[in-house]
Amino acid sequence: MLRAAAVCHQNTRAPSPSRRRNMEWAGADRVPFTVFDPPPGGAGPWAIVATDIFGVTPFYEHIGSLVAEAGYRVAIPDLFHRVGPARDGSREAALERRAQLDDRQALADLEAVLEAVVVPGPHEGRYAMVGFCLGGTLALLTAAAHPEQATVTYYAFPRGAPNPRVRAPAPIDVAASIQGPVLAYWGREDYIDADEVELLARALSQGTAPHRIVWYDGAGHSFLSGLTEPGPNSAAASDSWHSTIAFLAEQVPLQ
Repeated sequence: MLRAAAVCHQNTRAPSPSRRRNMEWAGADRVPFTVFDPPPGGAGPWAIVATDIFGVTPFYEHIGSLVAEAGYRVAIPDLFHRVGPARDGSREAALERRAQLDDRQALADLEAVLEAVVVPGPHEGRYAMVGFCLGGTLALLTAAAHPEQATVTYYAFPRGAPNPRVRAPAPIDVAASIQGPVLAYWGREDYIDADEVELLARALSQGTAPHRIVWYDGAGHSFLSGLTEPGPNSAAASDSWHSTIAFLAEQVPLQ
């Protein structure tokens, strides 16, 4: 089970999205995903936002809107659509729902969304994946299968997100196969084992992927909450988000 510190972005306050959103569905199983379009006239490459165990919350809609404002078409898959909504908004309910999730099936659903939106075209299949916690863990797995993916992860689990009904491969075990660029963040006060992150870094170094791992002193799990909630996490949140947008611009350019 996740420890009490793992609150993810359960109750992170966020403003209403600045971009218009709509729902679409991918594949024969109709995997739902929320889409945010870039400013009028934009037709940028895709960026997929993969969420934590609380799913598509207002915080992630805000994040999707921010990425869209940067010029990208954004998709946020509902990785829990097969399990259904949590019984309430509590952490305990989210953990109960998490324990019902088949991570291999969630990975397949994420692949279905990729197949639906990332198609050959003016951007030659290049796309970004920005994942958080559970979603960051799955993002490293899709990166191993897609050399065209540029990956950003926040607080990913190197040995796999805890407490699944069915476990997917661990990022450590596939990291050497990743070819696309990786930018990954952790806070020094996170409960995720720093030694595991070091093992992940070594595994990435065995492959060809350009990668950068960033640690923030004094920051814990879900420190990106500082983007919308001023406080001790704000500096790490602001710095990491600035780096994330710069990374996307460099690795998945709009033109």
